[in-house]
Amino acid sequence: YYLYALERAGMLLDVPTIAKHDWYAEGAAAILDAQKADGSWFGGANRCKPTWDTCFAILFLKKATQRLEVASEDRARK
Repeated sequence: YYLYALERAGMLLDVPTIAKHDWYAEGAAAILDAQKADGSWFGGANRCKPTWDTCFAILFLKKATQRLEVASEDRARK
């Protein structure tokens, strides 16, 4: 969830770096390094499930917040 929250902040603020770190490149590398052989992700926290971690990983990699912003702009124009 942490990286998904980071993605939302980075995209909404429209910043490529946070504290001199390329948040997307570093986050994507961490996510891809942690991917399991079956394609899923699991951070190992007791309260989380692999399905949840996989969903958050995909949302980060897809930059899902960007889509919401574009949809909002389209509605505002109409």
